[in-house]
Amino acid sequence: MHVTLRFLGEKPERDLDAITDLMRRAAAAVAPFEIIFNEMGAFDSMEDPRVVWIGLQNCEPIGHLADLLQREETRPYIPHMTLGRRRGGASSGEFVSALKGLPALGVRQSVRAISLYASRPAPFGHAYEVLFDVSLTGAS
Repeated sequence: MHVTLRFLGEKPERDLDAITDLMRRAAAAVAPFEIIFNEMGAFDSMEDPRVVWIGLQNCEPIGHLADLLQREETRPYIPHMTLGRRRGGASSGEFVSALKGLPALGVRQSVRAISLYASRPAPFGHAYEVLFDVSLTGAS
């Protein structure tokens, strides 16, 4: 499970040094912090959930990291942890009702590092491999 700060897509191996250098600079500017897993949400909508996620509170440091990592997407940044994706068909009414009825979690998690992941297709969805980790070392 992870929270995406910046999606890179396919990159040649020669770009790895520049990517890890950018990560080091970003991590040096942000102190460790805490996030709170909060409410459930969905893309495209709660009525037609294509992707189900948990929203986060205390997102300012996450947004700052995404900016420092030069996030390129034009869509607004919504920090979240993806729980699952729908594969074809429509979601059942029972699932949608259950999703809407879930309370906010209020689970706290400390964030002390950022990681670069490789994502590879797998029979169950995607397999993730950590390529690089860097600790957050900025001043509080």
